[in-house]
Amino acid sequence: MLPVPALISDVREVVYLSWWVDVRHAPPPPPGHRLFEHDGRTPYTILTYRHGHFGPALAGPLRGLFPSPLQSNWRWYVVPDDAAAGSATPRVLFDRNVIDSVAHAVGARLWSDAMQPHLAARFEHAVDANGGHTVIEPGQGSAPALQAQVRPATALAALWAAGAFTDAAQAMTFLACQEAAFAVAADGRLALTHIDLPITQAELQPLRLEGRCPARTWPRWASIWPMRSVSGCRRCRSGSCPNACCDILMASFLIDAARRAMTTTLYGLKNCDTCKKATKWLDRFQVPYTFVDYRDHTPTPETLIDWAGQAGGFPALINRSSTTWRQLPENRKAADSEAEWKLLLREYPQLIKRPVVVSADGVMTQGFSDNGFKQRFGVGA
Repeated sequence: MLPVPALISDVREVVYLSWWVDVRHAPPPPPGHRLFEHDGRTPYTILTYRHGHFGPALAGPLRGLFPSPLQSNWRWYVVPDDAAAGSATPRVLFDRNVIDSVAHAVGARLWSDAMQPHLAARFEHAVDANGGHTVIEPGQGSAPALQAQVRPATALAALWAAGAFTDAAQAMTFLACQEAAFAVAADGRLALTHIDLPITQAELQPLRLEGRCPARTWPRWASIWPMRSVSGCRRCRSGSCPNACCDILMASFLIDAARRAMTTTLYGLKNCDTCKKATKWLDRFQVPYTFVDYRDHTPTPETLIDWAGQAGGFPALINRSSTTWRQLPENRKAADSEAEWKLLLREYPQLIKRPVVVSADGVMTQGFSDNGFKQRFGVGA
């Protein structure tokens, strides 16, 4: 089999759901490794996210033409045999992988040993400032089933990390950061793939699982069903434990671009010099953000109305020094109604003064300057 080329994806809406599971239900670890274990239990995680133009790195700018499927990786954690307790960056051992793209599922099964995804009949995953939800339905296929709803939390439940980690922060870093993944290929061989997933503690946002333990929705999947016997806290031990108990067993948190979606969104054009300066500034000071090119994703009429209201009217949104504005017919420049302005800006979004910066609370500003950004984000002063 030819080596699989390096793949790149601008992942976003990333959610980890993690449980402590009886270690007896885990598969054997790869040679030279052991399951991360505490008090007879080992972490199990469902990592779900939305890809951003998932494709080969060698495609360069053409990767922007690739689709952005949903994916869910179900995994165990292993560390090298000789690793000191709490000191090693874990590797993961894939249990199941799920994707909603036929092309990616077929391609991975043909050319990759480390990723053998199952195609879901229905796959929903969305994250916003109020939390998120995930639904995976296998239909007649072999994908596992999942229904989960999460809300922001102030902190990871302290009892989740007790004994196994020094604190909740170390627990979240351990669960979110890994350098490689093992998988058992269809012929029984062990495959290893390397992962470049740099995550800092500042990028982690704790969540709370809403509703009942998902284990109740998985009777068709034997490898996860034994979790029902240890669901919730050790007081409850029922297969339908309420979320007050789940908080003790479950650690759920958003990372990386999911956090960006809950903080700052930068609207502009990819090839705009001012937008490039703004994104470089945000990267330099490690300010989480999402960039939206409004040629690819035209602002909705409701969004334009909101921006105009904050800017002091539609004319205030316009970059009147732009070539596009200067070349417009005079009758288009003389728009005198909300409907005409919305039509104009949806037809020519490049007329909007760049970048448009919108924080999680909906506050909008336009333009970039070093001092302005320092004041707005409270960093670099």
